[in-house]
Amino acid sequence: MQKKVVLLFVFIFSLLIVHGQSKELSIGDRLPSLVLAQVLNHTNSSISMEELKGKALLLDFGASTCLPCLKAMPLLDSIQKRFGDQLQVLMITKESREDVAGFLKKNKIAKQVSFPVVTEDSILNELFPHTVLPHEVWINSEGVVAAITGHEYLSMPNVQSLLAKHPLNWPVKSDVMTFDHSTTTLCEVIPQGILPDYVLFSSYLPGYKSSGWKTTDTVTGKTRLRYINLSILQLYRVALYLSGVNLYPSRLVTDPSLQHRLYYDTSAGYKIKWEQSNSYCYEMATHVRLNFQELSRQMIRDLNSYLRIDGGVQTIHKQCWVLRIATTESKSSLRKGANRSLLDLYNYYNRKEGFPPFLNKTGLSDRELNNLFIGIGREEMDCFSVLQERFQEIGFVLTEEMATIEVLVLKNAKDNN
Repeated sequence: MQKKVVLLFVFIFSLLIVHGQSKELSIGDRLPSLVLAQVLNHTNSSISMEELKGKALLLDFGASTCLPCLKAMPLLDSIQKRFGDQLQVLMITKESREDVAGFLKKNKIAKQVSFPVVTEDSILNELFPHTVLPHEVWINSEGVVAAITGHEYLSMPNVQSLLAKHPLNWPVKSDVMTFDHSTTTLCEVIPQGILPDYVLFSSYLPGYKSSGWKTTDTVTGKTRLRYINLSILQLYRVALYLSGVNLYPSRLVTDPSLQHRLYYDTSAGYKIKWEQSNSYCYEMATHVRLNFQELSRQMIRDLNSYLRIDGGVQTIHKQCWVLRIATTESKSSLRKGANRSLLDLYNYYNRKEGFPPFLNKTGLSDRELNNLFIGIGREEMDCFSVLQERFQEIGFVLTEEMATIEVLVLKNAKDNN
């Protein structure tokens, strides 16, 4: 009985210590003495940091609904089994004990893991706040926070570096701060002067989530655009979207020499490093009353100037899939399983890499296309002849032909003679 009373006192004292702290823990801080309750996959329903003293800790913040979290579980289990005498893996989740217990019992991947899972957590989530899962916190055997990363850093060599107490000079995963677009301007983050009408451009801002914002003052007519930590392609997509144009993969033509700046490749190393090197912030404010097309052209000119890219919309002749109405009474397919709307198919083919532009020449609006359904299996969707047959069944004609379309062309500015 005395042992239980002491344990309860330690747990309550730990709660007071943690909730009394005013700031989150960062690299170099020491993890306080804690007792974590509602633990599954463990001999007891709680874990004390005292019983793990002398071991390194790998805190894996996740959720049963997070697919990358699930995919990382076998590796985490392998890490636990290989380094179990030197390191403890703990999965941390805010989910209820009951929900997680069901997940561990039913999921074929989760049921195989042997490391403890801390459920209904608030303590560690306060110490290590985050918004994107998985979230990994690396703590060395002395209880000092050594690194805070995403799951891409999970590997046997990296665990060995933690155990050897090598400096882990990895980028810190910090994704909690949300840019307050209503009160903050980039110039308050980036020291530089500001004019009534201005354009500000910067590299990646650590700690801020990707976001965007546009507003126009109806009284003064001042328009402000602000986009935080977007990739180059995302910025150009935003610029085109201002004029109502969706930049689908099939409508993009890029210079091979730009590929490494536009697309992440595993040969570039960790994705977070690539993102930090190839993401930017853009802000523009003007009192001149510009329509959306003019705003779009202005933003593209700014991006070209600061990114040293020659980018612009061009008209080209290209092989396309073209959909037209064959009869005056098009109807949904009567085929069993006709549960794919024409709008879904239109978006699917335009957004998927490897397909030609899909053009809607039916004269029907998006809402009308969304109310017409076609019967086609997932395995049939990549077969053009089958797709033609299915469209024909509901009064449409799908052809493959050369058509004049607008595309966004991006190339290095130095290549523009």
